[in-house]
Amino acid sequence: MASATVSGLVVDARGMPVSHALVIVRAADASCRPIEHDAGAVSDERGEFVVVVPTDRDVFFSGCVLARAESGGAVGLADAMVEFSTESPRIRLDVRLDRSPLLTADGARSLAGLLANAINDPARHTADLEPHILHGPEALRVGLELYRKVLGRVTDVSMLPREAHDPERFRFEFRGVTGRTSHVDVYREVLTRVHSPLLDYGFRSERFVTAYLRAISSGDAVMLARVLNPDDIDFPVERAREMIVDYRLRYADTATIRAEFVDLNERTSSMTWRLRGAGRAGGEETELIELGFGDGLIGVRGLER
Repeated sequence: MASATVSGLVVDARGMPVSHALVIVRAADASCRPIEHDAGAVSDERGEFVVVVPTDRDVFFSGCVLARAESGGAVGLADAMVEFSTESPRIRLDVRLDRSPLLTADGARSLAGLLANAINDPARHTADLEPHILHGPEALRVGLELYRKVLGRVTDVSMLPREAHDPERFRFEFRGVTGRTSHVDVYREVLTRVHSPLLDYGFRSERFVTAYLRAISSGDAVMLARVLNPDDIDFPVERAREMIVDYRLRYADTATIRAEFVDLNERTSSMTWRLRGAGRAGGEETELIELGFGDGLIGVRGLER
């Protein structure tokens, strides 16, 4: 089957790379009229994507590829000529998004409503919401799970007063059946995004705890020191080694320690996780870990170096 391998970079209207953009590429004839199946990809953390575009033809032919990228309410189109063949020749095709449309109060309410509905209905399709989540579908999936633990179901979504100097920034308060509240920001810079601690840092906290436990269970002090080094200040390997020894003294088998999310504190910008496992002294051993977050970083609070 003749095909072409298309790789490229998705950038916003300023020329900045866009991660987790949805990219659809379709084969076309020499006049760039679509003729074949489309193929999908998602840009990575660097905004790059690679996709193999198939055709139904078994021989070499000259044609075109059409690319459409979407993220944050913005769309970009690009095309390029290509020679399709059974060797799937590689072609570079970058896509530049336009600026997302003006964000109105109604548009912000709609996005906040999509998030509330997704929290309340785990089976709900989230395709309309995913392009507005900075870190993509996986961040949304984890964020929704954590929201359900904090809020249960969302019973009320209220728009808070806006700042006059920033007319395209909207803040909402979500109230849940648990009696708790959580804040969600919807705003447009170049792209329209939905931001909150659980959407921006929930998946990072989950990855952090997973890496933390993996380092402990493997006994790798160098890895643990690297995990505990979120702010580029070296964490002592010897201190990490002492921590691993302490875990082995308290837990019957460090490989079976499991983690569960406990709570979010927006005031202190922290999340709490609980570690659980069988203790060496019998019964269950538990430990609470407080993770502080901000400026794209996450790390353990109150840990001596």
